[in-house]
Amino acid sequence: MQIQIAKKKYELYLGFDFIRYLDKQHELDTGLGIAFGVGVGQVMAQLEAGNPLGILSVIEAGTCTLPDEERPTEKDVEKLIEETSKKGELDKLFFDFKELLKTSPMTTQALTGYQSILDTFQQLVTIGMQELKKEQTENQAPIPTGS
Repeated sequence: MQIQIAKKKYELYLGFDFIRYLDKQHELDTGLGIAFGVGVGQVMAQLEAGNPLGILSVIEAGTCTLPDEERPTEKDVEKLIEETSKKGELDKLFFDFKELLKTSPMTTQALTGYQSILDTFQQLVTIGMQELKKEQTENQAPIPTGS
């Protein structure tokens, strides 16, 4: 996908570097020494929710292979998003970015695994909560009775 930002056209690259960049930004820590990179899924959730930070993330990650001096600045991307919103075209940009993530070969696979990771995380949280409650119950001292 090509996008114009501040009078310059950029080709968004959605490969390993894209996924790696997003996973570093969106890591799901279980608290049990296990962490999952869930960047693509988190960004898709932002796009689905209408959060413009999702658009910013896709552009930043999609241009992360360019040298720093050639990448669009965060302010330029924010300006693009604001101008698109003022024109009443933000919904189309959200739609286009969601379709891009759904149809790009590397991100399609990442999205498929995202729900599985969330399910696993929820199971780990549930197990952790059960263990915490069990530990709290075992550590409660009996209340002495006066006799």
